[in-house]
Amino acid sequence: MYFFLFFFSILPLGYSQLGYTETGWASYYSDKFHGRYTASGERYNKNALTAAHRTLAFGTKVKVTNLRNGKSVIVRINDRGPWVEGRIIDLSKEAARRLDMLAAGTVPVRIEVVETSPEHSLPPPKPKPKPKTKPFQTIGIYTPQGYKVRLRGYGIQIASFQNLPLAQEYLRKTAAKHKKTYLIVAQDPHGKKIYKIVVGNFSTYESAKKNLKKFQQGFIIRYEQALRIKFQPFSRPGIYTVEGKIVHPRYFGIQLGSFSRLSSAQKKAKQVQEKGYKNVFIIVTHDKKGKTIYKVALGRYENYQIAKKNLAEIQKKDLWGFVIRYQDYD
Repeated sequence: MYFFLFFFSILPLGYSQLGYTETGWASYYSDKFHGRYTASGERYNKNALTAAHRTLAFGTKVKVTNLRNGKSVIVRINDRGPWVEGRIIDLSKEAARRLDMLAAGTVPVRIEVVETSPEHSLPPPKPKPKPKTKPFQTIGIYTPQGYKVRLRGYGIQIASFQNLPLAQEYLRKTAAKHKKTYLIVAQDPHGKKIYKIVVGNFSTYESAKKNLKKFQQGFIIRYEQALRIKFQPFSRPGIYTVEGKIVHPRYFGIQLGSFSRLSSAQKKAKQVQEKGYKNVFIIVTHDKKGKTIYKVALGRYENYQIAKKNLAEIQKKDLWGFVIRYQDYD
C-alpha cells in the first residue's frame, strides 16, 4: 500500500494522463482519408470513434465535449495531429456527427483523458517546437510541416519549381496522397534556388524503381546529391569559353557571328581557334522574343579604339564582325 502511494507521488503533478484536460478547437477528417493508414499503423475508419492528438499515447481514450451544445463522445487516439494552430484534436466523422459539428467543421471543445494507454503511463511528450526560422528559406530537405530533415537513400522527384508558393501548394496536395513527401530547396551554380517535390525514402535504387511506375513524369534522385544542381554548360545566359567554362571578360570584344544553334556557334568558335586566335568566347543571350541566341566573340580589349584597330587586322584574314562591350552580356 505504501509502495503504491510513494510510486504515484513521484510522478509530476498535473502531468498524469488520467484526468488530464485540455481546451481548444476540434476538427474532423475529410472523407478522402477513409481507409488510409494513420500514424499508429491502423487504417482510418470514418465510422469508428477515433481521433488524432499531437502527444497523447496511441490507445488513450478521451472524452470530448462540444462546448457549444454540451454533447460529448469518447474516442480512442490512433493518429497524430492536427497541425493547425489552435486545434487540439482531429475527430473521426462518426465522432463529429455525435458532437453535432459536421456543418460547423470546427468547434470549441474540452478533452479529458478517461482511460490511459498501457504503453504510456508517464507524462506525454511535449509537442515538437515550431521551427525557429521561417521554413523553406535555406538549402535542405523539408517535411510538409517545414521541419528540416536529413535523408539518405533514394526518392522520386515528381515536380520542380522556381516559385516557392507554387511549390508549397503542390507539396500540400501531394502530401495528402503520399505519406512520405518532401520539399528540397536546392541551389543551381548561379545561386538561384530551385524547389523540388520528392516522394518516398527508399534504401535502394531497385526499391525506388519499383515505385517509379506510379508517377508518370517522375524520376529517381539520390538524397545525398539532391541539394546542388550539376552545372550544364551554355544552359544559362552568360559568357563561356569554347570548352564551356563560364567567364567574366571585361571591356570590349569583336563579335564574329550569331547563331540559333549552339552546335553552329561551337563550330565557328573552333574555326577561329584554328586560325591561331586565343580568347574566343561563346555568348549565350536571348532576343526580344525570348529565343536563345549564341554569339561568337573574340578578344579582350581595354578600350573601344584598341578593339576597332584589331577588327581591321582580323578582316585581313577574312574574319568579319563588329565591336561589342562584354558588360552588356555579363
